Amino acid sequence: VMVPHRGLTNYLNWCTQNYYKGNGGQGSLVLSSISFDLTITGMLSPLCIGETVVLFPEGLDLEELGRWVRKRKYSVIKLTPAHLELLSHQVSEEDAAFCTDTFVVGGEPLLAKHVDFWVKHAPNTVIINEYGPTEAVVGCTNYIVKPGENYSKSIPIGKPIFNTEMYVLDTSLQPVPIGVHGELYIGGVGLAKGYYKRPELTAERFINFPFDSNEEQKLYKTGDIVRYLPNGNLEYIDRIDQQVKLRGFRIELGEIETILNQYSKIREGIVLVREDIPGDKRLVGYIIGDDLTADEVEKLSNYMSEQLPDYMVPSAFVLLEKIPLTINGKVDKEALPAPDMSLIKRTEYIEPKTDIEKKLVEIWEELLGYSGISVYDNFFGIGGHSLLAVQLMSKIKKTFNVKIPLTVIFQSGTIAALAKQIDRNKIYKVNNSIVPLQPKGNKRPIFFVHPIGGHIISYFELAKYLGVKRPFYAFQSLGLESEETILTNIKEMANFYIKEMQNVQAEGPYIIGGWSFGGVVAFEMARQLVEKGIKVEAIILLDTWAPDIYNDSSEWDDLAVFMNDLMKQYNLEVSEELILGYKNLSMQDERIRYVISYLKNHSKFKQDIQVEDLEKMIQVFQTNLNAYRSYQPEKLDQDILLFTANHSHKENNHAEDDTLFWGKYVQKELKVIELNATHYSMMQSAHAEDIAYHIDIFLEEISKKLYNSSSNLN
Repeated sequence: VMVPHRGLTNYLNWCTQNYYKGNGGQGSLVLSSISFDLTITGMLSPLCIGETVVLFPEGLDLEELGRWVRKRKYSVIKLTPAHLELLSHQVSEEDAAFCTDTFVVGGEPLLAKHVDFWVKHAPNTVIINEYGPTEAVVGCTNYIVKPGENYSKSIPIGKPIFNTEMYVLDTSLQPVPIGVHGELYIGGVGLAKGYYKRPELTAERFINFPFDSNEEQKLYKTGDIVRYLPNGNLEYIDRIDQQVKLRGFRIELGEIETILNQYSKIREGIVLVREDIPGDKRLVGYIIGDDLTADEVEKLSNYMSEQLPDYMVPSAFVLLEKIPLTINGKVDKEALPAPDMSLIKRTEYIEPKTDIEKKLVEIWEELLGYSGISVYDNFFGIGGHSLLAVQLMSKIKKTFNVKIPLTVIFQSGTIAALAKQIDRNKIYKVNNSIVPLQPKGNKRPIFFVHPIGGHIISYFELAKYLGVKRPFYAFQSLGLESEETILTNIKEMANFYIKEMQNVQAEGPYIIGGWSFGGVVAFEMARQLVEKGIKVEAIILLDTWAPDIYNDSSEWDDLAVFMNDLMKQYNLEVSEELILGYKNLSMQDERIRYVISYLKNHSKFKQDIQVEDLEKMIQVFQTNLNAYRSYQPEKLDQDILLFTANHSHKENNHAEDDTLFWGKYVQKELKVIELNATHYSMMQSAHAEDIAYHIDIFLEEISKKLYNSSSNLN
């Protein structure tokens, strides 16, 4: 890496002004090889101000680190989190405060467990989390650890040093909102010129500044996933190359490690993806802890299952006496042993064992169009959608003579779970619509009402990004099951869903919301609750238009509106061919068959779709559409968070009202957040993550208001 002199000078200028406090320390201890860029901090910065440099002897075992640190009190020790953790086991509580004035920690993510010992026993020692790649001269952000601060995840990497710029961008090189994950790009005087005699790699990683035509200005593409916190600090999330896909889900290993390291018996743990058998990728946890018997590891696995979805729980755990480190203090992943295959509890592929499981696998393979489906794969995680769910329900009834409602298919989304339900031959209660999409967590639950089509699959991504601490329930429309009675007006729906909700959460305050049509029902639910004197904490509307704007002059009939909605949900184009063919037919069943034929020519709909598969969905859609047309909202004194999709507004004539015409009905705060999305794309992964973040912030603000209000009353 070709680092210019001005970049190094800028960094050392920062170090000498910010890392040396003059509290009696003497010089710096250098632990790493001088070929490792981490050494620059401890070797060059003290020389710039006339302080001593002490070199940890080459070849000496790191077990001797504590003895060397106790020889004198240093001004600065630059080290990795693994070094800091190791040192905490080699230094007594009494000696901790006399090791150094300042620890500068870098090289790997810094966690609360790395600093707990030092914060407790050396409270006057400054601990600085420093972040920076070699391509930006070692350190370009830092954060001072604050005693008493609760660091539930990794400790922030902080804010930029002198003459350094940080940009968090999406894949289109556009800035992402505060709290949303993006890739970190670095600019400023600290950037390297590139890679020596590697022009292709230089061009790939040092890109032109995307916000100006000045070709001299560059940004370094770090490959690190970060996000901005509301206080302006950056939080490191993971490496892009640490993101993996298992069972169709994107997984960030850092999130799993955070949960793993919160378990009481674990001193240190890391998670890797291994592929010891070609084609068989699995998550493996490596752990160091106290009294980790087989039973305790089983409890650990169960604990992680309670905190995380199944696809994020390691399939095996390997007990270690210590984590192997490279000479530079980083985890030596190559030295980590493969798990004992006999101890593996979960695998990425688990074959069916019972006859029911085997028949279900055959059904899934037929519907989804591929083989190799594990009994723990989630139907909706590997390509299932609402149309296929209807067909799955039908095929289960035909094959096993057992009626499994759609709500159960949403709840028990794996072959293993469905097989148990079928084996019990359970008689299900009809007219039950509530589905726990994410039932874990101790925060107040969120309840969302289905959109106009009646299904709730659109909420899967949002429930996932709201996380395992916030339960998320959704109401599926009645009428999608053949025996159910369809509710025909908004007030009737709201009353029924309130009763369902109170079976889960007996008392308020309640958090309710919905996307599109679902938001209208949620608004009416809130009105009815308030009328009964029951508290509503918040209403969340996702691109929901007040019914005032409904225009009955459209040339399209209800069936056409349904088909348009269906096509857009699955990212299919409503082509001129489809429109022309549709208009040339007059009978509804002819039009349905025509649309089915059109769908079968597209990759997502190769399956055998029948007219009856759509007729129930169409009936529910038409009923909900008529309910929307006839509903008249009343004024409501509640806090509302409204998300709007700006691309959808540009396609209609109502863009002049930022509140989507809810303003005249809301007497409290109506907070509007505009998304750079369409009405349909806003529910997909990238935007769902953004929505989840803003919901969390909004609910936190509301909770503070409620707390302050109750405090004032007391």
